Amino acid sequence: MAHSFKKGLGLTTRNDPIPWSKLLVKLHAHWVYTWGSQRPTTTPLNIDFVPMIWGYYPRSLPGAIAQITQDARKGMIHYMLGFNEPDGPHQSKIQVKTALKAWPALEAAGIPLGSPACVRPDGVWMRTFMRVAKNRGYRVNFICIHWYGGPNPKAFLNTLKRIHWLYHRPLWITEFAVADWHATKKRPNIYSPEVIAKFMKAVLPAMNQLPYVQRYAWFSGPQSKTTKVGTSALFTKSGALTAMGRIYSTD
Repeated sequence: MAHSFKKGLGLTTRNDPIPWSKLLVKLHAHWVYTWGSQRPTTTPLNIDFVPMIWGYYPRSLPGAIAQITQDARKGMIHYMLGFNEPDGPHQSKIQVKTALKAWPALEAAGIPLGSPACVRPDGVWMRTFMRVAKNRGYRVNFICIHWYGGPNPKAFLNTLKRIHWLYHRPLWITEFAVADWHATKKRPNIYSPEVIAKFMKAVLPAMNQLPYVQRYAWFSGPQSKTTKVGTSALFTKSGALTAMGRIYSTD
């Protein structure tokens, strides 16, 4: 069967006991990113690798951009992702003025460039960045969104519609999953895999039909009933597909 060209996956390649490239094949992903800027040598040739400039590191940025530019000229990569959750205190944590100062360096790679992927895509950080970027004539080709809410398809799809209307650009949902933000060992995740599977079955076909959704990547953390997104896992510790993984693989 044909699989969606929009479907991707974010996977870390560090300290991973499961061969991550095999997970991509199992899930029939069309594209992948690793939160890093260099294409891993084990990336399957038929899967589009998308580099990310995760944070602002002045010493390493020129080299990363030079490598991305070189790989783009060879036809090895076609898109690039901007900073990861710069408005998050536990992520890249970059001031708006710093991100704007660095942005021309990212543009210089000469390929379509995604916005910073904020914790709050409609928050003050992102609104300020986009407003100043527009005033300066900076290039932001698509908006990257992270979403971790409850299993409400209508709320999720309405969020996408609102963000698209706010910035008037195509969307990449680079991280999304159903999350219970109060889950602990004492109070397990209230969202069962069955409930999450129902959510997934509703939103995947919808996104495939929405013209302003260009790509999406479900976030799969370790399978667990005691963590915020543990019941949204696509695969088990051994690499077997969960119920959600089987749904995602057939998308």
